[in-house]
Amino acid sequence: MKFPRKQYLLFILIMFCTLPLLFTAHVFAAAPLPPANVSASDGMHSGKIQVTWTGSAGADAYDVFRAEMPVSLGGTITKIGTTFAAVYDDTSVACDNLYYYWVKAKNADGASKYSAYNSGYCMTSATFSLAIAADNTQLSFETGGDADWFWQNTRHYKMQDAAESGDISESQESWIQTTVTGPGMIEFFWKVSSQNNADFLEFYIDDSLADAISGTVHWSQKQFQVLSGTHTFNWRFVKNDQFSGGLDCGWVDSVKWISNIVAQTAVPSDPPATPTGVSATDGEYTDRIRVTWNASANATTYDVYRAASFSSPQTKIGSTTKNFYDDTAAVACGSDASYYYWVKAINSAGASDLFYSDLGYKSCPFIPEVTMAATYEDTEIPADIIDEPLFLDPPESVSATDGVYREKVSITWSQVTGATSYEVYRHSDCCGRRTLIGTTPDTSFDDRDTLSTNVNYYWVKATNQNTTSIYSDYNTGHKLLIPRPPINVAASDGTYVSRIHITWDPYQRTYPVLSCNEVCVGDPVVENVDEYDVYRADWSEGTKTKIGTTSNTWFDDLDIPCDSCSYIYYYWVVAKNIAGSSRYSDHDSGYAYKTLLDPNDVRATDGTIYHCVRVTWSPVSGAVSYNIYRSETFDGVKTKLGSIGPPCCDNTICCTKFLDDTPVCPKIYYYWVQSVDKKGISSCKFLYYDTGFCSGD
Repeated sequence: MKFPRKQYLLFILIMFCTLPLLFTAHVFAAAPLPPANVSASDGMHSGKIQVTWTGSAGADAYDVFRAEMPVSLGGTITKIGTTFAAVYDDTSVACDNLYYYWVKAKNADGASKYSAYNSGYCMTSATFSLAIAADNTQLSFETGGDADWFWQNTRHYKMQDAAESGDISESQESWIQTTVTGPGMIEFFWKVSSQNNADFLEFYIDDSLADAISGTVHWSQKQFQVLSGTHTFNWRFVKNDQFSGGLDCGWVDSVKWISNIVAQTAVPSDPPATPTGVSATDGEYTDRIRVTWNASANATTYDVYRAASFSSPQTKIGSTTKNFYDDTAAVACGSDASYYYWVKAINSAGASDLFYSDLGYKSCPFIPEVTMAATYEDTEIPADIIDEPLFLDPPESVSATDGVYREKVSITWSQVTGATSYEVYRHSDCCGRRTLIGTTPDTSFDDRDTLSTNVNYYWVKATNQNTTSIYSDYNTGHKLLIPRPPINVAASDGTYVSRIHITWDPYQRTYPVLSCNEVCVGDPVVENVDEYDVYRADWSEGTKTKIGTTSNTWFDDLDIPCDSCSYIYYYWVVAKNIAGSSRYSDHDSGYAYKTLLDPNDVRATDGTIYHCVRVTWSPVSGAVSYNIYRSETFDGVKTKLGSIGPPCCDNTICCTKFLDDTPVCPKIYYYWVQSVDKKGISSCKFLYYDTGFCSGD
């Protein structure tokens, strides 16, 4: 076909102008970048984990992936869903388990690489609802009694919900409680609607009533401080056995636990000291830098500051009541992108100086090798996975001795294939800055440079000339420690005749472990004790006298007189091993069984009855029978002649007389009478006696 000249030139011009547009559209089309800021919820939802992220430009949809453990530890990544929004609710999880999440952005031109991962977990419905109702998901709540407390949103102080007591009847109760480790302060708001001065909403600290309200009381705040140790806070709605009033229930809302507050009787006059021991993690996390420090006395809160260099302006990044802070806003990663951190302690009198600092950084995300579910086809292998260096597994079966040696802690582990040496690390808590204490080609190491009063955490890394493994799981260890005083010392109160039974428990040292998300508790370290010394005194401030030594956790004090008076004794226990002796334990008082008084007017006939001696006495209150004894001399062997009591005489006057028809006349005999109580226990003493004899040959 031939075109006229003008039409041909026009066609060429149109094609020339159109091709760049088509070429441009093809060249600049591309798959989106990986989503940023992936975050999985930590216990904030019941029955699900919510995953959120920042959307990627040009993305049409997002694929969400999950694993049950880090890939470096054997986890398998599986696609669990696709969404068009930058949020995904994972409802196919077992609550209280930890899961790891990745997200890919995709469009018609392909999919991005995997995002950085983030871990999350959900909570069970009951735990979640009570924690949400109390506005505190950091505390764990229990409920019980005749009906459980529950979440509701009809009556509340704040956050549109509160915990309400269960539906109970007369003479019943409904309670909710939580347990904390002091020192610190508990704050909460409460409200009650009940029969005035009859049904109460009560608050207990360690089973001791701290406060109670009754009638119609609107929302009011309460604050209580507690000292060091474990404490249980219990809110209890209790009804009496008559009637009802109001709505017949109580409410609790806005529960706040402020730890590291030392109970005191006066407002501090001086600001707290500058926190010492400031430590920032060096690459332990990919999503945060954890800053820890030693608590300052009388501090109520701590402000955390950050700077890009030591001389740069210090910027406040957060406040906390704990002695650690997670900086999740630090953007850069890797050891070349470190930050400086300072901590300021604060109370009502002012704030400390910013003095101690530490340098920390977060590691860059690990892009794992992916094993996909059979239902999802993905042949992409990220380039940075191909370029990864040789990989070493972390050592397993790390074990540190617990008090086996006085002079060292011995650490052992299993051999790692490909490793030529091992690095051993130590720290006094799980998430502090780990200190390299030695390198060895063997699978054991002796730590001699540690105090005999410390329990430490140990990690091991495998290494060769190409690479170093991640940290192993930790294990705690310690030298043989001088024992601490035994706990729970208890002396029996009137349980045994002429004996007081003392029991106790060895002290268990439990050390806090800072996990990735919260403060949890490490394994208890039971004291190594060879034996215990038991001490006694006549009163709590009296002179302590050692009365025995035992390797058991109990001791019987047999040096107790059998008496009708309950003499009270005080007991202490000292734990010992070859490293030394503990201080005295807390004391406990105890006493032996209180026996009845014996008749003090025993009378025996003197030759008035042929071939017999009659013994009489006055009745003793509480006695159900009497035992009669005879001896030929005052200090001789006492022989029991018999007993007098029901049903023979039905507690009449005949119960207080006994006829001895076995004497040899006219020999003189000594007679005693002992009272016997309803438990069948008589006294151990022979205080009151009389002599008697019979007439005849």
